[in-house]
Amino acid sequence: MKIDVGRHLGRRFFAAMLLVVAIAAADFLVVDYHTRTASRDAEITNLAGRQRMLAARIASLVNHLALPEMQAEMDETVARMRDGFQRLTQPDGGYLDAAAVRELCLGGDRPVRPRVAEYLAAAERGDVELITAMYKPLAADIDRSVTAYAEFATHRIRVLRTIEAATFATQLLVLWLIWRFIFRPMAQRIDRDFRALDASRTRTRAILDAAGEGICGIDNVGCIIFINDKACHLLGCAKDDALGANLHDLAHHHDAAGTMVPAESCSVLRAAQDGSQQRLQLDAFWRQDGSRFPVEVVVAPLRSLEGFVGAVIVFSDISERKQAEACYELSSNVLNTIAEGVFITTPDGTITRTNPAFSVVTGYQPDEAIGQTPRILKSGRHDAAEYRAMWEAIARRGFWNGEIWNKRKSGEIFCASQSIAAIRDGRGEVTHYVAVFKDVTDHKANEDAIRRQAYHDHLTGLPNRNLFMDRLKLAIAQARRKERRMAVMFVDLDHFKEINDRLGHAVGDVVLCEASRRLRDALREGDTVARLGGDEFIVLLADLSDSPDAATVAAKMLERMAQPFDLPEDSARLGASIGIALFPQNGDDADTLIQAADAAMYVVKAEGRNGYRFA
Repeated sequence: MKIDVGRHLGRRFFAAMLLVVAIAAADFLVVDYHTRTASRDAEITNLAGRQRMLAARIASLVNHLALPEMQAEMDETVARMRDGFQRLTQPDGGYLDAAAVRELCLGGDRPVRPRVAEYLAAAERGDVELITAMYKPLAADIDRSVTAYAEFATHRIRVLRTIEAATFATQLLVLWLIWRFIFRPMAQRIDRDFRALDASRTRTRAILDAAGEGICGIDNVGCIIFINDKACHLLGCAKDDALGANLHDLAHHHDAAGTMVPAESCSVLRAAQDGSQQRLQLDAFWRQDGSRFPVEVVVAPLRSLEGFVGAVIVFSDISERKQAEACYELSSNVLNTIAEGVFITTPDGTITRTNPAFSVVTGYQPDEAIGQTPRILKSGRHDAAEYRAMWEAIARRGFWNGEIWNKRKSGEIFCASQSIAAIRDGRGEVTHYVAVFKDVTDHKANEDAIRRQAYHDHLTGLPNRNLFMDRLKLAIAQARRKERRMAVMFVDLDHFKEINDRLGHAVGDVVLCEASRRLRDALREGDTVARLGGDEFIVLLADLSDSPDAATVAAKMLERMAQPFDLPEDSARLGASIGIALFPQNGDDADTLIQAADAAMYVVKAEGRNGYRFA
């Protein structure tokens, strides 16, 4: 609430004084006017009286004009009367506003002005008869005018007295009005304002005491002039002990290391006298029990027309904030030093932070990734169903981990072992998602190589016995469930040992690889050929319609194998001995079928090779 008693009282007092001055000025002007008019009335009365005397002197002199000295006096008297009458009757003389003068000059049946002129002309001519005839009537008219003007002057005096009485009564009325409508309401207003000021002071004190920060005011030398409850609590002192104490001596006398801080070096006092609001962070404010705490201080200087008068100091304990900043710095350092790539997103997927490992793995610098979404890493190898399953797992369990194919900035595809976790606030609402990943492309390639070595022949790349057995067992289960037929073929290359012994193992390896390719080309899609070792191969024909289908495949193999093998220094021809076992006629499990096919193959070899035979 803004209370400006002085200005309000000043405005009203000024208005009252203007009114009093206006009345006094009006009274002065009226009195001055009538005073000047009264003076002029006396002047006119005297002037008119002199005209009566001059007229009488003319009447006296006209009978003695024979004497030279009388003629000169007559001329002088005529001139004086004419001049005086002109002064009375000229408008610029200022007398025509008087009723008597108007009567003298213009009024009645016998205007005085032309008769005066005639009278003076007769005096100049020395016309005794005319002067004698005109003197008495003219003198009577002049006497009548003088009497009328004297009555008019008396009337003016009565008016002046009436005005003075009215002015006095008006001044009394104005004084009553000033008391009634200015000073009495002003006194009531001042009383209300002081009550409001007291209530405002009480509210301000309550607000200061309810504030969450310590608040105190200091004068221009740093002594505390007010302080709230929170400040007393933070400093561990009573309010009475704080009031009047120097803030520097009370709370900032030493730094965090315990070194004494001189008052002239106190940053709080310097900021207060600097003239602008400042925000400071100090390592130490001291409590009365000797303990210290870090503070954030806002200093707002107070100035008046006389200059610096003090400052308001607002301070708060930032111990928890310092601890949080330390934890944040630690987490940032951890984030920046871990080898895994990390990125953090908002709930809508906008990337807000990355770590250096993210840039190393993906090629995206922080300014290129922040503000984008993880779609910049999308490789295109996963369909929408896979991503949907991933987000369903995050929504259900709060996290997901697994392998995902991502794309670097360069366009290179890499495999990442990645985990995504949802970060929730106290209400359980998701505020961020954190993804941690590492490039496992090489590791995955090594695993694939190991897995391939475990299930494939290292020379030909064909499945080995382990993988073949897995596929055979699966095919038997499916054939049994669907009541379908299948076949196992045991293949042995004819005359391979002679080529291997004659041309060497390197050439033998070339022959084995070419034979493997020809066997694959002879099979249908979905069939399997595996190398058991040496020159022995085994074939799985799944989902046969009839046994002739197996014979057709065997014949195609023999045809392919009969073609010459182009070798580095020669060419060679091979054949193949093929034994065929049918499911379920020749057995309903893997071992039985393989044994039956193997036995049939040996029968073919015994009968001359390069052929096939059913078990």
